[in-house]
Amino acid sequence: MLSSHTGPLGRVGGTAADNRLFIEAVLYRYRAGIPWRDLPARFGDWKNVHRRLRRWCEGGVIERI
Repeated sequence: MLSSHTGPLGRVGGTAADNRLFIEAVLYRYRAGIPWRDLPARFGDWKNVHRRLRRWCEGGVIERI
C-alpha cells in the first residue's frame, strides 16, 4: 500500500507553511517561465524544490491535489 507521504513511515513530511511555500515556488517558476536555477532564494534551494516536485509527481500527490 502506498502511503500519503514521502518521509519515513509514521512521520508526515513538512509543515503546512513549508507546503505553501513549496507550492508558491512551483507556481512562481511556471508563471515567470524561468529555469529552476533562477528561482528566487526566498523559496529555498531550487534543487530541493525541483526534487520535491519530482517526488510529488511520481507519488501521485500532484494528481490528488
